[in-house]
Amino acid sequence: MPQLNGIVIFTIRMMHYFSELKRDTIPRAERTLLNFIAFASFGPTLMQGPIERFHDFQAGLARCHERRTRADVGAGLARIGLGLMKNVFCVAVLLPLVLKIVVDGRYYEAPARVQSYAVLFFCAHLQVLWIYLHFSGYCDIAIGLARLVGYRAVENFDQPWLATSLTDMWRRWHISFSFILRDYVFMPLVRQRWNTTISLVVTFIVCALLHNLNLGYLLWGVLMGLMVAVNQKWSRWMRQLDRHPTRRLAAVRQAWLRLAPLPTICAWALTINAFVLSGLVAFGGQGGFRVAWELIRRPALGLADALGWR
Repeated sequence: MPQLNGIVIFTIRMMHYFSELKRDTIPRAERTLLNFIAFASFGPTLMQGPIERFHDFQAGLARCHERRTRADVGAGLARIGLGLMKNVFCVAVLLPLVLKIVVDGRYYEAPARVQSYAVLFFCAHLQVLWIYLHFSGYCDIAIGLARLVGYRAVENFDQPWLATSLTDMWRRWHISFSFILRDYVFMPLVRQRWNTTISLVVTFIVCALLHNLNLGYLLWGVLMGLMVAVNQKWSRWMRQLDRHPTRRLAAVRQAWLRLAPLPTICAWALTINAFVLSGLVAFGGQGGFRVAWELIRRPALGLADALGWR
């Protein structure tokens, strides 16, 4: 979930380029030093993305002069302005709030001291929102700068907060990097007939360790891989039920779907909270488990009190 740094972005771009060279998918006419330097050092997207593919980059670069218009200047400046506004909001509003709760409030060290359950629960959401606005704001600036010279950089986010499944979320969140992982880690493992669940776990471990080499991120990778595997198995089971409408569970599913939009709202809420709360492990390491336990403990004790079990 946290963003990649410039060194990792550059490494991924080079891995992609030399992988395509090995596969012999880059035409020899395009294998020039000038093309390589342009791809490796394209300023707007060099530091934090989006991560361009060589084929798309060359095609876009070849057409940037003919596509550059006055409208591009306006659109580029507007996109830069949007990115700057996101980052100003992060620095001026979200960052002080997150620091006050996490650092001053010892959020990960002593979550039991956080009196408000809402603060305990939504602090993780604030951290992920800060990352999203900061990172997507940088991408807006990069895309806007590229647009000024007529180049159309790939989009890196597609309204991820509207996702209704984890699979859908990873099609919307850091899209260029997600598809790199899919094409260069997940799909090769599947083609070698690795178990799908293991392939997903390995893919998200790679994702995690590219962000940070520590145990918390490693555990996040395992957790996210397992959750996405469960999500995919659930989706396949739902499709099987739809193909056999006479089954009892299929009738239950159809009755549930008739309550629209409630099923979509529930799927959205489950997706967002699973995605966000998984970040506790990456952000806080062992402290993330303490926060998760406190999130479970308090409502469990409240339920026990309500039922007279204590």
